[in-house]
Amino acid sequence: MTRSLRSTCNCLNIELTEALDFVVSGEMRLRREILPYGTPGNPTSIDVFVFPPDCYQQVPPLAIGRAWFDQWLIKDARRQRIPVVDMTQVTRAIHQNHDYGHIEGGQLGAYWGEEARRSLEIYGGVPHAFTLLDVTHELLPSGRIRRVRFRREAAAVQDWLWKVVIQPTSGLRGKLGLRREILRRLVEKVKPTKH
Repeated sequence: MTRSLRSTCNCLNIELTEALDFVVSGEMRLRREILPYGTPGNPTSIDVFVFPPDCYQQVPPLAIGRAWFDQWLIKDARRQRIPVVDMTQVTRAIHQNHDYGHIEGGQLGAYWGEEARRSLEIYGGVPHAFTLLDVTHELLPSGRIRRVRFRREAAAVQDWLWKVVIQPTSGLRGKLGLRREILRRLVEKVKPTKH
């Protein structure tokens, strides 16, 4: 198996209520009117994988399109000490928000139905053990690939700040005139130093 890197990226969730004609002006409408209002997926929103054709020759019988198969791809690369590169700063998957009517049990079935539970067991039994928080590198807009350190830990600190400081003090901050932008800058300061 080639020991080259594996790449992935986060998705951008969009609302699309009508068909876009990409022959006429669909791409321009998508870029100007829809994408700016998209919301980034969480670190488990892994919709793109780039890898050499000779890797993943021994994939267990995971249910594609259900929870855990995407995170298994990161887990397997990390287990083999193969770098996993997050390309989110350079490219993103565009994910149209949708219901889960095509899956028995709906969204709950997609994540916790029989197929998903079987995939979770194969994956290792611990939900979200390998996500975009566990990549080893990230691709920068300059084209440089940078080592990622302490991403999971930084996310845990941000989550803690949100739950312990930001949410409980919302009313008080509003009365004092403390705006979201000021708080965002404070949270950004706890992110790991970029090398």
